[in-house]
Amino acid sequence: MENFVEARTRVANKIAERFADEPAVTGVLCAGSTGRGHADRWSDLEIGVIWSRPPTEPERRQVAHDLAMADVRLSNYDESERSWFDEWWFDAPAGDGLLVEVCHLTAEGAHTQLDRLLLHDDPDPYALTFAAALVYGRPLAGSIESLVERVHAYPRSLAVAVVRRHGQVDQFWRWQMFVERHNPHGLRRHFAGVVDALIHMTCALNGRWWPGPKWPGWTLAGLSIAAPNLSERLVALDQQDPPVAAAALGELVEETYDLVAVHLPEADQDRLRRIFHFARAPWPRQ
Repeated sequence: MENFVEARTRVANKIAERFADEPAVTGVLCAGSTGRGHADRWSDLEIGVIWSRPPTEPERRQVAHDLAMADVRLSNYDESERSWFDEWWFDAPAGDGLLVEVCHLTAEGAHTQLDRLLLHDDPDPYALTFAAALVYGRPLAGSIESLVERVHAYPRSLAVAVVRRHGQVDQFWRWQMFVERHNPHGLRRHFAGVVDALIHMTCALNGRWWPGPKWPGWTLAGLSIAAPNLSERLVALDQQDPPVAAAALGELVEETYDLVAVHLPEADQDRLRRIFHFARAPWPRQ
């Protein structure tokens, strides 16, 4: 029996072969956990398609039809992400088959996304995941080398920008408020935001393109500039009482800011610490 990666790769190759028949398609990429080689049974299949000119809706729909995809949904052009997004279901209707997510970009739009990162030091999350897809994904058809070459190196100036924006931990004191208000959902969301900041900073410190939030274990694996046992300590947070978890998170933030001070001093960890340490006292005081 095929494993999860092999089964999805087989479908991806079939999709790529069909897109390669389109004269305006210049490259097809398998992204996400399948492209990186660690998909599990819940993984969607993410496909990136690069066009020499904007794809038309009939073209996109025809490809899905020719591949016998079910419950096809096509989205309009997203100006901010310079992309068109499609959802298909392979092998069975929605909910029972394999969800295929297709992202279409023109070559010009793809380079513009990279310009945000490489020329303007704009650590936009979508642009970061696009760079990660190029570097860690699997080319299937055509050529995307002109894009991949641009993100082989992770610019230091971008790493600084990532830490400054995504490494800022605001209002950490609020964990106490969520506990006293008996709001466990707000507390989990609050702690999750801090975890996201830690992962973003650790990626930047190591020059690893952030691939999104779904696979933190993969994202952090093998990174040498990181708080000791970072992945294991993050997983343990969920089993700890809130005060213990808050203290553990605080230690991780401080340790990561220490690393920023050594490796990316331009990111101004002093400012980040001041924001992190800000706390409100209850009023009126008891």
